[in-house]
Amino acid sequence: MSARCVEQVIRPGKSVVVHSSSPNGRYAVFFEDDGEVGYFYALSVSEDERKVLDAVQVYTMQGPQSPQLMVLRIVWSADGLKCALELDGCFHAFFDFKLRKGKCRSGFPPPHDEWAMDGREWDDEIGNDFRAAE
Repeated sequence: MSARCVEQVIRPGKSVVVHSSSPNGRYAVFFEDDGEVGYFYALSVSEDERKVLDAVQVYTMQGPQSPQLMVLRIVWSADGLKCALELDGCFHAFFDFKLRKGKCRSGFPPPHDEWAMDGREWDDEIGNDFRAAE
């Protein structure tokens, strides 16, 4: 079940940052489009620092900025341990902070350190937990 949602209209290829904090306050995520690539980042949050735990590629621009506007949504589970990124109603990236998994449709970049060691392969079932509450 989803607990918190941030929604913003974006234009792929136009620089933007969209941030969201987990309901439990221990984690945060942000989406960044630097004009060429869209990435989704997972962070650990404490009073003293924010640490990037993982990052997954959502898209790359092939050519000029897209004329199409898209609705970007960041959705959290009620316990604040799972988060998904949705573009125009389709899930593209997912973080599970408890299991240290980062998944994305692009499968990029390869897993590193202690996160996503079982791979980044996408599974369309990932979005079911978040859709159930809508």
